[in-house]
Amino acid sequence: MDTNVDKMLQYCSSIASEFSARLNRIRAYVPNHKPSAGVANEAILRNFLAQLSAARYAVGQGFICDPVMPELVSRQCDILVYDQHSYPLVYSEGDINVVFPHAVEMLIEVKTGLSKQALRDALDNIGTAKQMKPSINGVIFAFESPKTSTIIKNLQECSAGVTLQHLPIAILLLDKGTIIHRWPGTGDGGKDNPYQVCVSSQNMPGTVIAFLLLLFFDVLMQGVWGGASVVNMLQKLLADDTAVLLDELIP
Repeated sequence: MDTNVDKMLQYCSSIASEFSARLNRIRAYVPNHKPSAGVANEAILRNFLAQLSAARYAVGQGFICDPVMPELVSRQCDILVYDQHSYPLVYSEGDINVVFPHAVEMLIEVKTGLSKQALRDALDNIGTAKQMKPSINGVIFAFESPKTSTIIKNLQECSAGVTLQHLPIAILLLDKGTIIHRWPGTGDGGKDNPYQVCVSSQNMPGTVIAFLLLLFFDVLMQGVWGGASVVNMLQKLLADDTAVLLDELIP
């Protein structure tokens, strides 16, 4: 692994360790209150991405809605990455924003634990958003999860009857160092790409952070000078540090 890629992996690993440390500090005081942990996890990930976002894009939380199609509205989204320069907000109240569908580039559903019901809820919300704009890159990010084989089984069951175009582009399992993805395709939301299941060769959660950044930067740096080099470096990191467990998983 070359020096730049090695430094990036170290950086991503440090971010993963920071996430874990911050969550553990919260659990020290409210160990049995799952809603508090869930809200904290959302805020930790949302704030991290907001610090990296370009001026054109905002990272927040809220709903996706087109006023002329009131029958299509998402549930509250944990993390929305949206173009704040080209589109106005539909509505804003405190930290909650209502965003036009065409402004949204990424939607991230954050789960403390990825139970079957939590997976189903995340798939439903991402599916609703992608009905309004199919190219939205839907991501499920789980801090803790059951074993990968269980997630794959649950994904196949919960996504039965759903077209690939309306499914997430990635399901990221931080504690397992596992990435279930349909990338490349961040320009069209994955479209009809089948899933691939990859795992960090060192079981490092930093690899999951690297993949999240790959998706994030690939969207935000389209057409930006130097953007391709950052994306290529992250691709090389993933190629060097992951092994394919299952190729062409089609739910």
